[in-house]
Amino acid sequence: MYTKLTDTYFFTSTINSWKHLLATDAHKAIILSAFRYCCEQKRILLHAFVIMPNHTHLLLTLQNEETTITFQRDFLKFTAQQIIKNLIQLKQEDELNKYRSTQKDRIYHIWERRPKWITIQNLDIFNQKLKYLHNNPLQEHWCLAMDGVEYKWSSAAFYENNDQSYSFLTPVRGSVVGGGTPTTGGRFVCYIVN
Repeated sequence: MYTKLTDTYFFTSTINSWKHLLATDAHKAIILSAFRYCCEQKRILLHAFVIMPNHTHLLLTLQNEETTITFQRDFLKFTAQQIIKNLIQLKQEDELNKYRSTQKDRIYHIWERRPKWITIQNLDIFNQKLKYLHNNPLQEHWCLAMDGVEYKWSSAAFYENNDQSYSFLTPVRGSVVGGGTPTTGGRFVCYIVN
């Protein structure tokens, strides 16, 4: 259980032009493998995450000599290279061509430039961001699951049910378990409006 919020951030990275490149499970698995690697190498403590069809949100703490610049560079470069490799192997040239770069330093441009970093200064902000990212798949325009714990590509089940599927996660002491309203028993629930 982690208790300090020094070097703790809410990090958002978005696919170029907000395209739904992360809609496939294979691409989400690439993101997960990068999370696992960064945690195993003690570069970050990953507290929470969600992988959406066109972006990711993380709550993380930088460790050792890791900086926002080195994490961002290595995470985005590795995941981009792996996604490109996957598209080439699957012979999905039409999809890959959507990400052709006009920059001279690369052929493809997978991630938007300038991902968003927000410093987490206290538990109130941490819990606000935790609720936000776990509720993200339930938003009306997504509705990727009816209940946050059902959405496989997030840490909601870790916080709600102590699910250890993502053993690389490190909880923060004092963080909110669940995150819904008292009427939903602290669970994340999607309401479909017709």
